[in-house]
Amino acid sequence: MVPNPYHQVILFGDSLIQHCTDNLDGFVFHSAVQAHCNRRLDVINRGFSGYNTSQCLRILQDVIPSTSCTKIDYFVNPTCPAIYFNNPKLISKLILLGSNDACLPGTTGQTVNLPQYKANLEAIISFPPLRAHNPTILLCTPPPIDEIHITELDLACGWESGTRTSENTATYAQVVRDIASAADEKVVLVDLFASLMENAISMTPDWKAEHGILGSVKSGMRGWLEKLLPDGLHMSGEAYKVFSKLVVEEIGREWRDEKKAGENYEPPSWVFPSYWKATWADPSH
Repeated sequence: MVPNPYHQVILFGDSLIQHCTDNLDGFVFHSAVQAHCNRRLDVINRGFSGYNTSQCLRILQDVIPSTSCTKIDYFVNPTCPAIYFNNPKLISKLILLGSNDACLPGTTGQTVNLPQYKANLEAIISFPPLRAHNPTILLCTPPPIDEIHITELDLACGWESGTRTSENTATYAQVVRDIASAADEKVVLVDLFASLMENAISMTPDWKAEHGILGSVKSGMRGWLEKLLPDGLHMSGEAYKVFSKLVVEEIGREWRDEKKAGENYEPPSWVFPSYWKATWADPSH
């Protein structure tokens, strides 16, 4: 027996990925992506709060599913044979890292300088076991920060100054853009920084470009970032909605070519058939 496994989308990153399973303002990013992939792909959360790219690179070999065959002995019924199957194929991998790397030197201990950050990300997207799956790699820029609020919280916690700045985070986002533009066609840029900033600026009518980066201490204006980044760093449900639209657009583009035809339409990309086609068992028993 050779079962047909659900292949995978892996979400890989720091706390912004770890907490994307949380219900925030009535919205759950992970659920939104999984709903898009239902009956086609499993969406797997591999988020590690506090991690930077150096730490994530160290554990990458334990995150990527193997492409080799596995034997599972089935002991529930001794008369059943062992089951052989191919481990799930990695169809898409989303990578969101950089918010911790961009901490200022001498603060939290999470800092990874720009050259090393670039080298780490390039090593992650070119990791041979990852590339063996031939997945689409969604390479995400870190989101903007609300530096004003982060600095307030940092000072209240005893830091002499803020641990992050808007300008510094923006430079890390640009590194991601540069890597994606130089990579092959399997690497797709998801510009979360730009999308959230555009959303925030559109909802902050009194902001002007000459003020500086919205949310920076220099600009003196938080604007709509106050709603998108409640603690200055982590995203709200509204921000995750923006993120989910970007991600869903890039996963399963081929499904858009499946034409719906009638009430009993069955997408050919489903792993298992509709109940009325499941003829291998009598549903009344």
